[in-house]
Formats: sequence, structure tokens, C-alpha cells
Amino acid sequence: MSPRDVLLHGGAALVRHHAVASVVLCALALLATLAFPLLARKFFVDENAFILGAASTSFDAVDAKAAASHAANAREAIRVGVSSGVDATDALRGWVSEELEKIRLDVFAHEFARTPPRGSRANATVGRNLHGIARARKGNGREGIVLVTPIGDPRSDGPDADADALALLLALTTKLRDAPWLAKDLCWLVPDARVAGPVPATDAWLREYHHPSGSAGERFGRVGAIQQAYAVELPRGASFDRLRVSMEGRNGALPNMDLVSVAIALGRGLVTTRGDATRVKRPELEGGWARVESAARPLVGRRAAAGYVGDARSVVAFMRRLASGTPTGAHASFKSFAMDAITLRGFIEGRDDGGRRRGRVSYDGARAFHAFGILLESLTRSSNNLLELLHHSMFYYVIVDDFRFLSIAEYVAPSAMMLFAMVLTAGAIAGRGWNPTSRPPRTEQEEEEEEEPPPAPPSHDWSSAFAVAFAAHLSGCLAGATCVFAHDAGLGLGVVAAATWVVAYGGAAVAHLAASNFGFFDAPRGPGVEPAWSSLWVVTLSVTSTALGALTFFNFALALPVTAVLAPLCLAAGRGPGSSGRAAATALAPLAFALPFDGGATSLGALASHHRSWTGGTFALPLMFGVVWPAVMQCALIAAARRPTRARRRVDRGKKTR
Repeated sequence: MSPRDVLLHGGAALVRHHAVASVVLCALALLATLAFPLLARKFFVDENAFILGAASTSFDAVDAKAAASHAANAREAIRVGVSSGVDATDALRGWVSEELEKIRLDVFAHEFARTPPRGSRANATVGRNLHGIARARKGNGREGIVLVTPIGDPRSDGPDADADALALLLALTTKLRDAPWLAKDLCWLVPDARVAGPVPATDAWLREYHHPSGSAGERFGRVGAIQQAYAVELPRGASFDRLRVSMEGRNGALPNMDLVSVAIALGRGLVTTRGDATRVKRPELEGGWARVESAARPLVGRRAAAGYVGDARSVVAFMRRLASGTPTGAHASFKSFAMDAITLRGFIEGRDDGGRRRGRVSYDGARAFHAFGILLESLTRSSNNLLELLHHSMFYYVIVDDFRFLSIAEYVAPSAMMLFAMVLTAGAIAGRGWNPTSRPPRTEQEEEEEEEPPPAPPSHDWSSAFAVAFAAHLSGCLAGATCVFAHDAGLGLGVVAAATWVVAYGGAAVAHLAASNFGFFDAPRGPGVEPAWSSLWVVTLSVTSTALGALTFFNFALALPVTAVLAPLCLAAGRGPGSSGRAAATALAPLAFALPFDGGATSLGALASHHRSWTGGTFALPLMFGVVWPAVMQCALIAAARRPTRARRRVDRGKKTR
């Protein structure tokens, strides 16, 4: 038998036994998901131009003392400004502008409208970004590196923390502006992060950078094509014992992993130079994770159980941040413009509930400035050596810990298997019917030898199926629009949720009436003619698998849990007797509202608020109302449709075989 015949017979057998194959594929997807912690591999840097560890640094103790002096001056500027009725953020920006002019940098100001999130009662104000440019003596002005220090962020440690970050960057910029190796222009951006945080302010600056509006006039300096960007945030007092590298952008977008790997490698060496006091430690397991670890301990041993459960918790935590679609720093704005960027945060791991320090601090004062300055200089010099954008490494990954990660090759398998099960079932139902004869398929030679022609493929009522599917999706779109518009109108979270429920279930009632008119709940029409719900089943499987497959490559962390719920639900909707179908339909519909969030009467209102918090929105709300709710609604209709009895099936089979 030729390989082609083997493939044909294997594919035919797979289609013939698609029900069993779907169960096996879903089970394998579950096992592959549980194996995530076991498949992690070590970090590596794929871009040799970074010359990681091969270049020396020049940021020394003298520069660190200069940074400490700058920090004292910045705090004094805050004190003087506040005593004069000037906002602390405005005082800091004025101080750093004067300092940049003293070291002969090109200084530019950019005003933008600070618009609060929709539904917020805050008033729109004018924000003022500031950036200075150090021109590279050996450069041609066509490429640049951006360093970012947001000021005025309500979620930061306050103006003193902003003063420390500005002081560090001022000392570093003073050092690097005359560096003999600098071949790319260096831009230092100070976004005004008041009201809405650093992301909208950085967005406004990048929009002006790439699409000049004319409001900034000719006084808006540029550094050519921005290659990489590094945002810096320090705690109050510049005291830290840990370094957090934040890379999550809008809707789970990630920078090239080489940039993350270099930052983690350099930062890991930074925080481990003091030995056990600063060694990276995994937090203690608590709650459900501790119970899972206790249950696994007798099976695999204490050490293996703790390692596996700890890695699983890290994977879930990282994927949860990606699935939320929430940016974790100013770096997210650069990723929206196809630039790789990360945020570096120093923080104190040992704090009590009141935010006070607990135990010894690894880096404090001048030592903190020295350590962080070395890190930033190393990263800047690494980016300075690149001749093109990062492209060797991957843009899809899951961070497990400071040493290991999962690439797309490991984590895409579960989604791929569940989606393939949906596509396989849809193809089998479309080509063979939902309850075909048990007669095995014949080869071409057998068909030629037999006088009887092969049975005709089943007849589907595609127009009715597409009409009901359209009604279900239209219902979801109207419910989603109601959710957003009610939130924008300033209604409470509970009112938003109630209005959305009314529209959603009103649309479900309309879809049910449409299904009734198209004969979804009538008796089968005869042999060779598929019931209407069977055609809808094919449409539901096809549309849902296509949408989830597309989402997998935009936000895998959000697609995986939704696929894990919708795939078995869609696969099981058309199976089994119809006696329990109507009861199942009642139980299926509310499931849609519990998928993307923790539940509660105000969940839908909170979802709308989260969606409106970021420019362009997040994937969660469109996924909820454009994919999840229509799929659940169609599954409920399919489960509630009337199926033929077993005696009727035997009669139909006899008519088909004669």
C-alpha cells in the first residue's frame, strides 16, 4: 500500500471515528497543558550582537554619588515648588528641564490632552511630556534608543520615588552623552503620568513622534527610528532588593524575547551578588496551590511536588497577566508601535502589610544608583550594537521563572488539538451526517467493481443554519454594545450588568423563535436529509474554531482557557439523546457570563470598565459577546433540538443501505 493510500485510509478512519478521536484529542490537550512546567527550557540569547558580558561599564561610584546628589536637589525642588503652590510633578519637570539644558542636551516639551478613561468623573486636562536628546558623535541620526522615567503616576511611591528615578537617569545621561562607543542617539523621555498613568502619556508622545499634528510646532526633536526602549521605575529612597522585568503589553503583546533574556541575565547577576540575602526565592505556596502540592507529595516526593506546583503557579500568573490585556508599564506604548521595550522596576520584596520595609535591603542610596546605573548602561550599550531590529528570537512565550520559559512550540499544542477536534467533527458531520450508516467507506477499486453507486452525501439546510447563527451573533453584538454604551453613560456596574443581561436574553429568545420557524425542533425530514440542528452544529464548530484559532496567535493566554471550555461544549452539544436537551439548554446559557471573570452581579459592568480603560479596548469583551455568548447560545439550541428515537434511526439506516 502506497503512502498516499495509507494517508487516505487513515484520514477516512479518523473521520469515521471522529467522536472517539475528539475525546482523545481533548484528553491529550489536558495532559499537554498539565505538562507545561515540565517542558520549560532555559533562557538563551539568540542575538550575538548584544555581546552580553563582553563589554565593560563606566558608570562608577562617582556617578552614583552624583545621582544621590541629584536626588537631594530634586526633592528640594519639590519642597520649594509645593510651598509655592506648584504641583510636585510640575516642579520635578521644571527641575529636570533646567538640568538637561545645563548639560547641553536638546530639550523639547510636548503638550497633550490628558483624557481620563470613559466613565470616569475626572476632567480632561493638559499634560506636558518632556524629552531630551543626546546626539551620538559617531551616529547619523537615523536610529535611537529611548529611556523612559514616568512622573506623577498615582500608582508609584510618590514624588520622592520619581525624584530618585530622574536623578539616576540624569547621572546616566551625563555619562553616556560623551561615551566613545555611542553610535545611536539617546532620547530621555519624561512622560506626564498623572490622571491615567504612563501608558496614555507615552502613547500621545509616540503619536506625535510618528504622526506630527503640528501642535508641537518645530520644537519636537526626533532620533530617527527608535530601536529599543527601557522604562525605569524606582521605589521611594531608591532602596530595592529585587528587580522586576515587566514586558506585558496591550492584549498580551510581548517584545522580542532576546530583549527580555538580556535584561533578566544582567539583572539576575545584579541581585545575586550579595549571596543568600538576595538570592531569587520562590514565594511560599498558599491556598489551593498548597493543597495541590500536599496531594502530589506522596506520589512524586516533596521536592518534585513543590517544584512542579511552583512552576505551574508561575505559568498561570504570567498567563493571567497576558489574558487580562492590561499593559504593565510605559513599555506597552512602544510595542503598540512595533518597537521592543521593557520596564525595569526595583522593589523591596520584604514589606509588611503597612508597606514598611522588613529585613535587610540589598541596595540603598548610592549603592542602588550604582547597581541600577550599571544595568542601564549595559542594556543601552547592548542595544547600541544592533544593526537592525530584533528578529532572531521569538515573540510568543511564557515566562516560568528567572531561568526558564515556554516557547510557542510547547504551549500551542493543547489549543491546536482541541481546535483540530472541532474542525474534524465539523467536517465529518458536513460530509457524512450526524448519524451515518455503519457501513465502512469503500476504496475507488471497490466502487468501480460494484454496480451500485455510492450513497449520496447528506443534504444540509445551510441557509437556515446560517440564519440562526447570524441571529445568535447579532444578539451577542447588541449585548456587547449595550454593555459598553451603558458604561459610557455613567451607569452603575449593577445597572450595566442588568441591561446587558436583558438584551442578551432578549436576543436569545429571538434566536429561539427563528430556530423554531426553521424547523429546528421538528421531526427529521427523512433519510438522506440532515436535521436543521445538525447543519447549525457544523456552522457553530466551524465559526467558533476559526475565531479561537485566530485569537490563539494574538493572545494565547486568553484563548487557551476559553477554548478549553468551548471546545468540549461545542463537541458535546450535538451528541446524546434529546430527552435532556431542554434541561441542558437552561444550564448552558448562564455559563457564558462566568468565563472571563470571577463572577458576581457586577461582572459585566467591570468588564466594560476594563475594556474602556485602554485605548483600543481589550480582547475580553469582544471575545465574550462575539464568540462565547453566540457559541453557548447555539449549543443550547442544538442540545434542545429534537432527535429521532433509536427505532427511527434503525429504520433510516435500513432505507439508506437499500
